[in-house]
Amino acid sequence: MKKIILLIILVVCLAACGANESPVASSEEMQEDAVNAKPQIQEEGPEAILDWVDFIQWDGNYYIALDSAVLADPEKIGEKAGEVAFNVSDNINSTSYKLKNGDAAFWEPGTELYYVEGLPDLLAAKDPAEINGYSLYVNEAKSGGYPQHFKDLKLEEIAKIEIYDLFLYDNFSSPELLNMLEDEQDVQEFLKILKGEHAPQDPELIRNPPDPEIYAAVLHNGEDIARKFHIYKEGKQWLWYPWDREFLPAETGSFIKK
Repeated sequence: MKKIILLIILVVCLAACGANESPVASSEEMQEDAVNAKPQIQEEGPEAILDWVDFIQWDGNYYIALDSAVLADPEKIGEKAGEVAFNVSDNINSTSYKLKNGDAAFWEPGTELYYVEGLPDLLAAKDPAEINGYSLYVNEAKSGGYPQHFKDLKLEEIAKIEIYDLFLYDNFSSPELLNMLEDEQDVQEFLKILKGEHAPQDPELIRNPPDPEIYAAVLHNGEDIARKFHIYKEGKQWLWYPWDREFLPAETGSFIKK
């Protein structure tokens, strides 16, 4: 009987000692351990290649490119804001770099920047390769007021359409105006082509497309900013990308006069 009592006392003592040596961790300690247990990110190998957004940092604001926007009237260009000071994409390959006023993703130092009259959210970069001579940028914080996609346009307000040859493979040429649609019937016929669903004209050309000819259709609704959409001709096939690739019929060519 004494042996049994002594054995029980010994078990109780051992349990108490074990509790003192290994106390239960608090919830705060468990959370801290979990954080410390996370793997640390290590930089290995060469530096990552950064894919820069087309931007300009100016007046403490971050401006992003309005790829589908065209200044309808170049007379709206206001006073000179300044010049690009630093090309980031050619010189920076670190995510820790902090942007400074005058930084641009792709423009070379010395590129002239202008304000746009009546449009305080915009900045214009002088660009002879762009329609009407300027590429447009919008303050990112205000970019929601400038729709860029075809589906967002009010097509009933489109009153004029210009067709340009962009000469994208010739760095020494400015866009050339090929055709201007101002008659309401012509405008509506061209918009009908863009809105329609069309089958490819030659499936073989889709599988093995040649180098495209590239044009631009600029849609005007009477506002200071028109909307530009690229039109491609690959062999006999016309197509464009309002969002995804869409085929266009052969009659598209009748509106593009060279």
